[in-house]
Amino acid sequence: MLPFIAGLAVGVGAVVAYNNKDKLKEMANDGFEKSKEFAKDIKDSADGAMDCVKEKMQKSKEEEEKAKQASTKKAGTRKTKADKQDDK
Repeated sequence: MLPFIAGLAVGVGAVVAYNNKDKLKEMANDGFEKSKEFAKDIKDSADGAMDCVKEKMQKSKEEEEKAKQASTKKAGTRKTKADKQDDK
C-alpha cells in the first residue's frame, strides 16, 4: 500500500510540474541569474582580498630589503680589532 501512495504522490507532482512548467522555468532562470550574480560578487570580493594580500606582501618584502640594506651598511662601518690596531 505504501509504494502505491508514494507512486501516486510522484505522479501528482509530475502533473503539477508539467502544468506549471512556464512558472517553474521562469523560477529556475531567476535562480540561475541570482546565483551567477552571487558568484560574481564572491569572485570580485576574493580578487580584492588577493590584491590586498599581494600589496601587503610586497610592502613587507620591501621593508625587509630596506632593513637588510640598513643592517649591511651598519655592519660595514664597524671597525674590527685589526683595523683599530692598524690605526694606532
